[in-house]
Amino acid sequence: MCLEGTEATSDEVAAQKRPGPSGHFVNRSTDVVIVGAGAIGCCIAYRLAQKGIRVSVVERERPGSGASASAGGILGAQYEATGPGPLLDLLLASREAYPDFAAELQADSGIDIEFRLSGGLRLILDEEDEAEARRCLQWQKAAGLPAELLSASSTLAEESALSPEIRGAILFPQEAQVGNRKMVEALATACGRLGVEVLCGEEAVRFHPREHRLESLETSSQSLSAQTFILAGGAWSQELASRMGVHLPVFPVRGQMIQLQINPPPFRRLLFHRQAYLVSKPVGRIILGSTMEKVGFDRRVTAEGLHRLTGAAARMSPLLGGAEVVQTWACFRPGTPDGLPILGRVQPYENLLAATGHFRNGILLTPITGQILAEMVAGVAPSIPIEPFRPDRF
Repeated sequence: MCLEGTEATSDEVAAQKRPGPSGHFVNRSTDVVIVGAGAIGCCIAYRLAQKGIRVSVVERERPGSGASASAGGILGAQYEATGPGPLLDLLLASREAYPDFAAELQADSGIDIEFRLSGGLRLILDEEDEAEARRCLQWQKAAGLPAELLSASSTLAEESALSPEIRGAILFPQEAQVGNRKMVEALATACGRLGVEVLCGEEAVRFHPREHRLESLETSSQSLSAQTFILAGGAWSQELASRMGVHLPVFPVRGQMIQLQINPPPFRRLLFHRQAYLVSKPVGRIILGSTMEKVGFDRRVTAEGLHRLTGAAARMSPLLGGAEVVQTWACFRPGTPDGLPILGRVQPYENLLAATGHFRNGILLTPITGQILAEMVAGVAPSIPIEPFRPDRF
């Protein structure tokens, strides 16, 4: 089992890519092959293995090495939704699952994934924010969601380190956060204990179809046959789908992010604004994000992106102007044309499922996606309606 944050030795890497004794690919079989070992792929494997299903996960790098390890760990269902509808229902269902999910993972892996019901504040700094806040509060109240409009003084009573120019905020008391890297580590560890095989450093080279089924996947060192294949490749899902002759309109959206350090930690809540967000982590770490740029697979961190984020942070809290910049990075979130994830069977194949296109809600949607895909593999009707998320809607 390869764990995110660990380094494979040269012997291990060689073993992962070594062909069989005769110099040819090793031919092996399993029940389910999952391509992609981010939080989504690992959670699906975890749920399937709990049902006694044999699972192999193919991962080009290491578990969680993509967007899963680079995220802020925000579980912001109400902040992320723009109105009632299927996406809101999916986000809320997954957020509701998190307390039990976190406890279950800790029991199965021995790792605390740092789930915390911190609540969130959607900050109001100008007239544009006020107009958006009114619209947001109106539809959320109509939907029966917990949300409260705070005055400027009440907002500062909640978070005294915010800008004195603050005009108010919407309080979302049920928003939460999680340690996303810890979560991937816990999922990978739990999978290993359940017998899931994670093939690290393995490229999904080509798929072999026969009529309306996929028969096998050829990696850099072996051929894996299975009854079911699941594509959970994040921003690379379209590239992988094209190797099967399938079009999935998933594209990368670059997100630049900054880790700040300031002691003592100044904030308790998640802080949201239309220009940036702030996530307080243990020991004074603050995650500042995130840009949303359609620039292809360009991983550069740019001066313009950093300037935009630091400017927004200073506007939210002048205190952050003196914070130490510890790290900067960029990751690729898997976007879709309509902003909805892609879940379900991929035509024309009877045994190919997709779990991708989660954009910047991959961590939040991990528990519900794992549940839905495991139900589908087991032949059980999904507990959440997935019609709006079907791959063939495009």
